[in-house]
Amino acid sequence: MMRSLVLKSVRACNLRCGYCYYINDKTPGYGESFSDDLVDRIYETYAEHVDWPGESVNLIWHGGEPLLLGRRRLGRFIERQAHYFKYAKVHNRLQTNGVLIDDAWADFFRRHDVSVGISIDGPPDLHDRLRPTVKGKGSWQAVARGIAILRAHRIPFGVITVADPQLADRDLWQTIIGEQFHYFDLLIPITNNALQAECPDQAVDMAAVGRVLTDTFQSWVARDDDSYHIRLFEALLTNAIGGRHNCSNAGLRDEALGAYAIVETDGEICFDAEFSEIDRNGLGAEYSTGLRVTDPGFSFDAAFDAIRTRMKAARMDEMPAACADCHVATICRGSHPGSRYGSDGSYAHRSAYCDAMRPLGEAVAAYMNEHGMADVLV
Repeated sequence: MMRSLVLKSVRACNLRCGYCYYINDKTPGYGESFSDDLVDRIYETYAEHVDWPGESVNLIWHGGEPLLLGRRRLGRFIERQAHYFKYAKVHNRLQTNGVLIDDAWADFFRRHDVSVGISIDGPPDLHDRLRPTVKGKGSWQAVARGIAILRAHRIPFGVITVADPQLADRDLWQTIIGEQFHYFDLLIPITNNALQAECPDQAVDMAAVGRVLTDTFQSWVARDDDSYHIRLFEALLTNAIGGRHNCSNAGLRDEALGAYAIVETDGEICFDAEFSEIDRNGLGAEYSTGLRVTDPGFSFDAAFDAIRTRMKAARMDEMPAACADCHVATICRGSHPGSRYGSDGSYAHRSAYCDAMRPLGEAVAAYMNEHGMADVLV
């Protein structure tokens, strides 16, 4: 079952983050957004797939910047769910850059029971450099104001940060604990083997990313405070003991294949954002499934089967042979399958994230062994 949909509800943003895979100088159809008819069609077809007693699903409002939809329109979209979902519990989640949050938005989140995630990139000065406004000004003060408003209204929120190489000489952990970000995740800058090799101007310094991840992990475990949750690290620890999770940067198992998809602003069904860079840079055609919710006879059952079939054919739930001799392969599990894509059009390669994930995996293994939790090094 496809338990989560990432709804790319608006193809516009009030920030211009240099690394963004979605909003940049090549963004086609800039300014497009969901229509009421499209939202109804999404709900109608998705309800046929998931609306059963006891089911719980996620609708993740994304963009671009989803707050650009405005409260009236987004509220109308959310309120329409009651018409279609009679049995399943629908969790509305929203990922925002936080710039537009005010008291009215905080009240909206509470009234509509919307979970909020905010994107922040490190300490204020680096955040301002990496996440400028359209006019090139820093956005930290506006985001910090939005966070203060959420806290004043007692709206819980999580934070995600892209582990940019520029964070390598900064103490990200101090930002996390200084700002009291108790629910946190670290994303790896999106890339893959083909992109690293064929587009050197976009190549990411994965060794530097590895230092960011490893230093933050070691600070996190040294703190020994279970009120701070970092999703990537928790997923890797879960891997080390043979458990299961849904964090794609820590590798996907069979049951996670097809568990979620992206719905673009025109209703197109797509794979995880990691695959979008393959298409955007002309390296292949991997992002789109070729299906649209507006197609006659479209069903999410068929989309789920199509995604699983394609991912299984590419063996995305398996670690590639190149990882067979790696002593931390059971911890990173080959990382995100999209990062394994190579110039030959296959995924049978070690991850482009390897130089970042290997030292992190070694730090995880050392921690597990030192604390007598498991002998995870082979």
